[in-house]
Amino acid sequence: MSTLRALADLTRVFPNQIMIGAGVLIGEVVAVSGLPPLIQALLGFVGPAVLGASTFAMNDYYDLESDRRGRRTDRPLVRGDISPRAARDVFLVGFPVGLLLSSVINLGCLIIAVIFALLALGYNLRLKQTGLPGNLFIASTMAIPFIYGSVAVGRSPQLPVVVLSLMAFLSGTGREILKDIMDVEADAARASHSLPRTRGLGFSATLSAAFFASAVALSPLPFFLRISR
Repeated sequence: MSTLRALADLTRVFPNQIMIGAGVLIGEVVAVSGLPPLIQALLGFVGPAVLGASTFAMNDYYDLESDRRGRRTDRPLVRGDISPRAARDVFLVGFPVGLLLSSVINLGCLIIAVIFALLALGYNLRLKQTGLPGNLFIASTMAIPFIYGSVAVGRSPQLPVVVLSLMAFLSGTGREILKDIMDVEADAARASHSLPRTRGLGFSATLSAAFFASAVALSPLPFFLRISR
């Protein structure tokens, strides 16, 4: 496997970073009711994506041993396609670059980037093993791009953007709980306090479905809000 493919797998360029950048662009478009300025569009897409890529590299670096025990052959470090040192270097380069690109947009974007960058560090070092709190953090990273996009174009987040963020948060929480159900054996190897391990598979599946259903229930609201404006 080529080094570029291994780096793409390590940093989750497809689909995670593309989705983060797209979420920022959507937030910008909704905030200005049209196409955003080119510089905000480019920096808004690239900056959070680079920052997200660096934190995924750090995630795999810290999770290498547990991923090996869990036979996570989807991870390039487990497969040996890229070295742990290279993963660490990706983080050390991408992390400050992502923050720098956010600072170029405006102070608000920099503040959001710094907060979530620090939370990402905490997640990889400790929060990941806490179960639901960790799920909620990951879900918040799916929601914040819409808010970031609105801030990038100099707008306070209005109700349509907030609703989009809430939908992403709810569906993201449901997704993370569902992933914990799928990864229950690997989580046992690293003593994670995930919901499936602490409350059982049935409870976790019900709660995951409830979060997904809540997101679906909100889905028509942005359209009605746009029509009423």
